[in-house]
Amino acid sequence: MIALTHIPLPASHQPQSFLVFSAAAQEADRTLETILIDHKPSLVGVAQNPKVIVKLIKPRKWHDRIKMLWRHSRLHKEIDGNLLLQRLGFRVPSIIESGAGFSTLLGKPFLGYYLMENLHQSGFAEAKPLFSVQQLDDQQLSDQSANDKQVAEKRAVILQQIIAGLKTLRDQRVVFSDFHLDNVLVDANDNLAWIDTGVTYYQWYRGHKFKQKFNFSIERFIRYYSDDFFTAAEQQLLRELLL
Repeated sequence: MIALTHIPLPASHQPQSFLVFSAAAQEADRTLETILIDHKPSLVGVAQNPKVIVKLIKPRKWHDRIKMLWRHSRLHKEIDGNLLLQRLGFRVPSIIESGAGFSTLLGKPFLGYYLMENLHQSGFAEAKPLFSVQQLDDQQLSDQSANDKQVAEKRAVILQQIIAGLKTLRDQRVVFSDFHLDNVLVDANDNLAWIDTGVTYYQWYRGHKFKQKFNFSIERFIRYYSDDFFTAAEQQLLRELLL
């Protein structure tokens, strides 16, 4: 089913219509109740139904609009990346619906949008705060409170799972180019979920390009934060992923 829909936007954005390709196009909740992020790449908010997140993708460069014509835009990359990671066994938010910007080439503010499961409603939270406590050696752990020990141990478990996930991507020739801890959620049982899934799959004949891009993504992840964010031992574990 193809339908034309409208998403109510903040007053700072001009109105825009979208072409929806979905059998349930009339049932989804697209009304933004709360804006979480409104920056250059996208606008993200919670719908009136708090189980639904609305993400609208903005063009960062003029050719982002042209790429919509052959499904190579950031909108399609995130949606296709979500499906790819799901097939590889990653926990990702379920995508409920997606739509392309109507008359995007005429200068409208958004390339398109998608609605996805609000993982916070399923008990997930950002993993990054767990890394505010540095990894400790055995002697340091013995001197810490029980809570500090628990947080430090949880940090180690989460990092090992992140490394395992990145290894799976490496083995499948997939690069998560903008990977950082803001794109990882964790629940009370230390299960991970991966979000903002703009990934790229490289065919075997593009092996050199894949190696270059994958290695860059790992080094970028290590350098994304302050120099002492990851310990030397943690950096070594991450660099063991390099090709």
